[in-house]
Amino acid sequence: MKIKKLFLKIYLFIIILSILSLIIFYLLGNKNRIGYLGDFEYNIDNTLRINGLLNIKDNFIVDGKLDYKSINNFIFTNDSITNYSYSFRIKYYDKVFRNNDIYNVYIDINKIIKDNNFIEEIEMRKNGGPYGDLISSKAFNNEENIDNVYYTLRIKTNLLLLFVFLLFLYLIFQERFRKSLLYIINIIISFFINHKKYIIILYSSLTVVFILFVIITSSIKHKSKLTDIELINKSNVGYIYKAKIKKFSNLFHINTAALNNTNIIKYYGYSLEITNKPESHYVQNTNIYYTDNNSFIIYNEADNNIYYYNIEFPNFSIGDKYKITILAKQIPESSIIKWSLNGNNLFRNTIKENSSNDYIVLTDTREINYNTDNSYSLRFIMPKGITEIKSILLENLNNNLNLENDYIVFTSNNSLEDSSLEISYNLNPDKKLITIAVISIFIILLLVNINASLYVIFASSILIYLIYLIVGSVNIVVADEWELVNYYDIIKNSNKNIFELLSFLFNQHNEHRIFFSRIISLPILELTKWNTTVITYISFIIYIVGCFFIIKYFYKKDNRYISILMSFLFVILFSLRQRENTIWSFQIAWYIIFTATVLSFYFYYLYTINNKKVYIIFTIIFGIIASFSSAQGLIIWMSFLILLVLFFLSKEISNINKKSLIMILLFGISCFILYFYGYHKPSNEEFSFSSQITNTFFIAISSSIYKNLFLGIVLFLLSIFITIYLIINKKIVDNIFPLLLLIFSYGFILSITISRSSYGVASRYVTFTNLLPIALFILYFNNFTNIFYKYKNFIFVISVIIFMNNSIPALNSLYNEYRVRKILQYRLVNYKNFQNRDYLSGIYPWGTLNDLKNRFSVLEKYNFNVFYSKYDYLKDNNEKGE
Repeated sequence: MKIKKLFLKIYLFIIILSILSLIIFYLLGNKNRIGYLGDFEYNIDNTLRINGLLNIKDNFIVDGKLDYKSINNFIFTNDSITNYSYSFRIKYYDKVFRNNDIYNVYIDINKIIKDNNFIEEIEMRKNGGPYGDLISSKAFNNEENIDNVYYTLRIKTNLLLLFVFLLFLYLIFQERFRKSLLYIINIIISFFINHKKYIIILYSSLTVVFILFVIITSSIKHKSKLTDIELINKSNVGYIYKAKIKKFSNLFHINTAALNNTNIIKYYGYSLEITNKPESHYVQNTNIYYTDNNSFIIYNEADNNIYYYNIEFPNFSIGDKYKITILAKQIPESSIIKWSLNGNNLFRNTIKENSSNDYIVLTDTREINYNTDNSYSLRFIMPKGITEIKSILLENLNNNLNLENDYIVFTSNNSLEDSSLEISYNLNPDKKLITIAVISIFIILLLVNINASLYVIFASSILIYLIYLIVGSVNIVVADEWELVNYYDIIKNSNKNIFELLSFLFNQHNEHRIFFSRIISLPILELTKWNTTVITYISFIIYIVGCFFIIKYFYKKDNRYISILMSFLFVILFSLRQRENTIWSFQIAWYIIFTATVLSFYFYYLYTINNKKVYIIFTIIFGIIASFSSAQGLIIWMSFLILLVLFFLSKEISNINKKSLIMILLFGISCFILYFYGYHKPSNEEFSFSSQITNTFFIAISSSIYKNLFLGIVLFLLSIFITIYLIINKKIVDNIFPLLLLIFSYGFILSITISRSSYGVASRYVTFTNLLPIALFILYFNNFTNIFYKYKNFIFVISVIIFMNNSIPALNSLYNEYRVRKILQYRLVNYKNFQNRDYLSGIYPWGTLNDLKNRFSVLEKYNFNVFYSKYDYLKDNNEKGE
């Protein structure tokens, strides 16, 4: 008791000191200080974009790569370029008061623009962060600074939340506060029990009204007025306008829209007639001039010269259809004109129609299949010789208005005098409304019949995971998966014996030895004509095995209300926060590690119960499998080492078979020696260490639930508390399985924090960070079971919220993931037509254009993957690369 009182006094002193420190830090940070902007880096893409010249970038592609020296020379010597884009970082004269783990920094943007009239615009990349971008009418070098920059500092929100949490913990230890809190909770619970029937009726009624509101609002047509109407272009075809639709709520998104006065619209989109000559071209040996009969002549001396119209198109929508009609007075005999739209690298051939009024008519129609980040320019490949063109007509063939970011574009017959045009539109509910509706239904099920809601959450977790797996898995080889293609080709063209073959498969992939994933994947891929979706399905089966043993352990501990509490495990294990692994076949290695790690720890747990030596053998076997599936698998041995240390700290070392644990560690040392024998540092792999390492560490801890620094700190403190509790109460042996999972997860988090902190926490890491909340949940359940049963319904509601928060964003991105992979399929099967490396880098991001094509040709040689006959429909014989 005396120790507890002393602890609380020390804890109170620390809190008071912390609050005083916060007040002092706040007052000191709120003062205006002077710094400067430095570390300027020139941004080529943004500079070209703001000057309407982004398509010029293609002129400087040499051998598939951008010639930076030539394009920089073009930009800084071109009088038509008046604005330049730079990234920057705020720098400080003060060595203490600056952006750090305590403070966010905020600069006085208005004063900077006022004091430096060459700066047009400044935008910070992150609220409170030190990095930003600016647009300047003046070009300056990287060593220049912008001085006299005023800034203030504010304490980070997560730090404030941490102190609130610590204060709450202190109050919890105070008996008076605890009794008051419990008294309030009991009043609420008693009220609910006494009036449960009426509460259910009221809550159900409100939920029904809410759902009906969403359904009705989404079903009926809404009327509004167009705002921000802007004339963006005009031609003989008509006037092109861009306008925004004024919505009554941001909780709904516009689905379809139509102007009430349809007589205004000539085209549902961007349509214009071009009579002027192209603004730029690819090579210089050409001559363009106007004739007396209002046409222009292109005298082209090159075989394939590309001509550009620097038209600032609005964002295209997928599914938009455009028709091109070229009226030409003459073109070289047996020649055609090719055209490209939407930054699409592939050019389509125009087709000659019957001549009209002494003109040659060339037409073609194309559909926008995907959006790109490139300039939305109109480009043509003109034949060698003389081409005389009267006009180029670009027509949008849509039957209704397409919407991008709440903006519509249409072409009108006449100039609009009325700026208050009425429009009708339909709405789709925002994901927040869907989340609220689903959670409300779950709560009603929970109140009425807990078992029904449990079955729904179990089924939903696995069903949504399977939907994402099946829909998102597209048969395409991307990124690291090409390593297996290379290995297959070498094996097929060599006469290696079995030992040479195994040694070859043992070779490194970057810093990893993925021996077992290669052994599993290669024969299956050969058997299935390199169908990567089969590997993703096998990965899922392997993952299910690991999940089964975690759930089995939890179920064996105590099955009272176990299904309610198990909902949390299902929600985390089948979370779509790990979606990158779900649909990437190369990540079978990580699923092997996951399951092998779980099985190794589970068999060691069985060994501590009944002391059967066969379990030690299985522990070692699965540890070896994990170790040689990827570098992360080696963490398994370090987990056993830390477990041994915990045994010593808790003085439980006498309760276990020390020889068995030492034998496991000896095998671990052998694995390390074998792993690093002949190891070489990969030339293309470097540690990416960031100054924000603590942020990365804590965000990684929370990544399986919600990426949040404060939540990560809370989970870390809970981990420290339970570990100390187990040591003091000598309960390490009783909690071996979840404790090993916890140690492994922290080992993995430390590894990515040290080596990948500047890249952030990718979704592929979540498969292993999932083990942390699962291990904590089981550890606290093992040791504070009654509390869990008391608040089982609350835990279930939290599980539903986590489930919705993880699933809805993933499902929203599913179509985009699928679409991107289908685009990559199309590009891979037509790879020979592409001359710009950027269009193929999504398939394989490393190497030159020729390197990529040589790699792709290997897959084509064996008629595997998209080169298998069933994918012939992807081949586009009408489209040719630049």
